Amino acid sequence: MFMEFMNDDTDEQIVRLLYEYQAQEEAASSNRPRRPRRNIERNREEGHDQLFNDYFSEAPVYTNEQFRR
Repeated sequence: MFMEFMNDDTDEQIVRLLYEYQAQEEAASSNRPRRPRRNIERNREEGHDQLFNDYFSEAPVYTNEQFRR
């Protein structure tokens, strides 16, 4: 029922207002100073190797039945 009252002009106004709001939000967020964040070492390569070995090594941790559930 609400859509019956809407017309093209109203749709265009809504879209324009949304674009203006988005532009204001982006401008406000770009004015904030950015602080560099500290890097946390997570040993990603070691984690990758461990996961690979758990699933695909000669003696995997999980059996075929567990893997396929």
